[in-house]
Amino acid sequence: MAAISFCTNWEELQPLNNPPFIEEEDPFMDSFDPIIASMITDPLFSITSDDLLLFSDEPDTKRPRCVDFCSNGDYYALNYDDPFPPPPPEIYSEYLYAPAAMEMVGMSPLPPAQPPAEGTKKSCLSAQSVAARERRRRISEKTQELGKLVPGGHKMNTAEMFTAAGKYIRFLQAQIGVLDLLGSMQESKGSMKDIDEQMSALLASLAVQEKLSEEEKCVVPRPLIDALANDSFNVSHFCNSPLHLSILSIPTPTSLSPPLIEELNQPLPPDFAAKISQNCSSNPHLRYCNHSSSDADIRDIFKSTIVATHICHASNNPDCSSTFEKIDLRARPNVAPLYLSFEFFWRYCPLSILTIDFSNNSLEGPFPSQILQCSQIESLNLSHNKLVGDFPLEGVSALRNLTFLNVSYNHFSKSRIKSTQLYRRFNSSSFICSGLLPSDHRINVLTVVLLVSVLLLVVSTVGCFGWLCFRRPDLLPSILQRQHSFTPSMLKGATDGFAEENLVEKSRKSETYRGVLSDGTEVGIEVWRGRISSEFHKIFIEECRVLVQLDHDRLIQVLGWCDRRELRAVVKEWMDGETGEEWLSRSPSWRNRLKVLVGVAEAMRYLQEQWPLIDYDLRTCNVIVSENQEPLVSKLKVGDQRSESEKVYKFGVLLLELVANRRPQEEFERGETEFVEWMRMHYPENVREVIDGAMKRPSRGYNQVVQAIGIGLSCTDIEAGGAPGISQVHDMVLGLND
Repeated sequence: MAAISFCTNWEELQPLNNPPFIEEEDPFMDSFDPIIASMITDPLFSITSDDLLLFSDEPDTKRPRCVDFCSNGDYYALNYDDPFPPPPPEIYSEYLYAPAAMEMVGMSPLPPAQPPAEGTKKSCLSAQSVAARERRRRISEKTQELGKLVPGGHKMNTAEMFTAAGKYIRFLQAQIGVLDLLGSMQESKGSMKDIDEQMSALLASLAVQEKLSEEEKCVVPRPLIDALANDSFNVSHFCNSPLHLSILSIPTPTSLSPPLIEELNQPLPPDFAAKISQNCSSNPHLRYCNHSSSDADIRDIFKSTIVATHICHASNNPDCSSTFEKIDLRARPNVAPLYLSFEFFWRYCPLSILTIDFSNNSLEGPFPSQILQCSQIESLNLSHNKLVGDFPLEGVSALRNLTFLNVSYNHFSKSRIKSTQLYRRFNSSSFICSGLLPSDHRINVLTVVLLVSVLLLVVSTVGCFGWLCFRRPDLLPSILQRQHSFTPSMLKGATDGFAEENLVEKSRKSETYRGVLSDGTEVGIEVWRGRISSEFHKIFIEECRVLVQLDHDRLIQVLGWCDRRELRAVVKEWMDGETGEEWLSRSPSWRNRLKVLVGVAEAMRYLQEQWPLIDYDLRTCNVIVSENQEPLVSKLKVGDQRSESEKVYKFGVLLLELVANRRPQEEFERGETEFVEWMRMHYPENVREVIDGAMKRPSRGYNQVVQAIGIGLSCTDIEAGGAPGISQVHDMVLGLND
């Protein structure tokens, strides 16, 4: 038996939805002049925009200047723990900051603020900042108070808490209405003490309240539902049966009209029996005229007239003052079960009703046979519900005036309805997917094959798409590809399974392969193998995300990365060329060497200005020289591991290497240090001794080379502290072309 909870005494419950706001008393503010007190207009918003001008000596300015609360030693320091911040010293300062005044309002005087030390910046707060802090504090306090009132509020954010509060209020309204009705029945019809006590114990749990309000349900005793449906208020019915509780959805205000229940509980009008007799005398064909005239029957007839009026209005009939022709409760799942439960109404169903429609209500249970008592109806629609069990063939066939029937889309038990007169009256369109026709229960082999085929197609398509997404996303349309992301399968495809013939370089930690992506792009793939910790894995990804953003002609372009735990790789553009060491072995001209120096200096300046955290290893083996004699810096590392002076020093060593064509690590015992000392020892008198003799240079190129050596030595002059910055080095190298 379905029922819906309701709420009575709406005027008493209305304050639950709009509780009165009680303004907090503040003795501190009461002590001030009314002008200052008027600045606090609301407990949640302490200062208005107009009142903020009172904090400034310049009221005509758009933004009041910052007010210093703590610069004068004669004033007491501002205490932000007070309920309201005091006004600035310029207003009522003599009264506000006097110790006697502070004690009068119950506040302990604070020690004088110390003047700021010389050379320190004097702190100050604007009036807007003070007001904003106070507003935020008060809003936070009110939110915390609300969280204590709403069950489970401590686990929610502010938005969730307000939503839960609305649900909780609706739950209280509905539950209080049920309890009020339970109390009224106890007073008028007998004791329901046991039910009342058990419900009180259940609803006292905050966990139960939280669960019910969250799901927008309330608790209704099953005996109460039965009593409302059958008007059975026998005391033994409640006292001799155990308590059954139904958790029912809380309806919206339009789902059920509380006056309906109130009207059903009204006492019988004293002249109602006489009125019934009078009606039967004038029209003996009225349905209730054929029943006995006992008190119970008279009571049921009275209630049936009340329900008829409400059903008439709910069905949008044009005139409900006398008779109505239709019961139209389509798609009304909140009220349809309730009206079906009123047996007394269907027993005395008005003869004027010709159409009954309860479709699309998700009705459950057996066929509502009480409808069949309206034997005069011409149209009956119970489609799109969840009715089960046997279909009342005889009862429906007895409806002689029935011209339209629809019980499609239900779950009735199979019957031999095709051989009946009823089926011939209405044909199969009235019983589609109702469970009554044999075809509803017979599984077609062709349908099964078709469904299995479609299922296999869908599974294979999803599987193939998933494989492409996770293993070869480069084969997907460009709009579906993940930018900068590579998988091991993509790298294996680009390098023919990391074939030996594609191996370019191999070190103790990494391997570099040459490969071709699916779109034809030639790339260099630097691979690291072996598992790493999650922390280093995260660092690797963050570094790659930075490197792919670099955009300069003199830097190797990073296209993406592969971030599997056991295989990590960085994919870069492939540049046909040779390392600086290989290039110098062919004794390039001074013009080409100067071109390389200018390109490296431009890359250094770009990184210093745009990406100062990017480190690079400037050595001839890490500089790639293209066929057009353009340099590319290839070894990059995220993390400011070297200072600017250290980067300048490495550039100076590179410059001297290009001039002398010597290998510091191989030809000098102490490496770069001894190489720089050797260059400095021959500069400037014997500079020809250090210049590469095989280098071709124009007639005026000698002076450029000497100047370049001077720049290189100044870059490596760390001890003297006179090394230039990267921007200066860039300008000096460009100046060699002038």
